[in-house]
Amino acid sequence: MSNLNSQLITENKLNEETLSQELEGMSLEEMGEFFDSHSMADYWEETVEVKVEAETIKPIKITYFKDEKEMSEMLIENA
Repeated sequence: MSNLNSQLITENKLNEETLSQELEGMSLEEMGEFFDSHSMADYWEETVEVKVEAETIKPIKITYFKDEKEMSEMLIENA
């Protein structure tokens, strides 16, 4: 029985398309819809590890002023 199950699983995998075949020709929106209705678990064997390096951007400092005079003074100091 175990051998039969193994054979059935192998036959099913041969009939399934690979992830790249499934996604070929799809727009980003169509790919999003695809993954809304499919699990990555079904394609996990096809994935590869990817290392990503990213630079962080310094956050913008937002300053609120009580009035225009205070804003003018700060702009003069930092000019």
